[in-house]
Amino acid sequence: MAVNPLLQYKNEYVNLIKQSDFKGLDALTDSLVDKSNGHLGFLQLKEQVLELAVCVYKDVVPIRTMELYNDNTGVENMYQLKSWLNIKLKNAASGLHEESLKQSGNPVALAINYIMDYYMEDLSLDIVANKANISPNYLCRRFRQETGENFVDYVTNVRISKARELLAYKRFTAKEVAKKVGYSNHTYFSKLFKKATGKTVAEYRKTL
Repeated sequence: MAVNPLLQYKNEYVNLIKQSDFKGLDALTDSLVDKSNGHLGFLQLKEQVLELAVCVYKDVVPIRTMELYNDNTGVENMYQLKSWLNIKLKNAASGLHEESLKQSGNPVALAINYIMDYYMEDLSLDIVANKANISPNYLCRRFRQETGENFVDYVTNVRISKARELLAYKRFTAKEVAKKVGYSNHTYFSKLFKKATGKTVAEYRKTL
């Protein structure tokens, strides 16, 4: 069986993830996918990218490795492949940070875990603080200290990231995607999406 040439980038990816260097992750993914595109068929490249992602996850967040197999099937073109890999690697960086917080017994980790599990439901600072068994004011202050973001921005970024994944699946309308990531008001979701990505939902979908 031929050796996957992309695996030579594993350690570089792991280091970038540990540093939370998102720009570095984007640049490396663009470079290696573009470089490989001229030499491999899409399906073969997709298999190699999945294998690379699995190896990286096993080093960084092994407990989440199975999720890679579950949502890779809808990737149908080169742009979606880049987007999928970038999102998954950034998720790995977030997961590594969450595990670090969890091991320290930090209540912010409980809040983050709850957000990741229930981002599609109604979330408020009061609800999440109650789940983490701390006061809303204390959570608000600690959340910014530990993550570098305020609570609302963090939730929004998680939801928009999930929305970008779902928009790659053409069977979902924009309104359905909005509901799946926790927004009952489609207009409000569209406004947040444009602010976060610089594109309307329709414009973003045209790039896929």
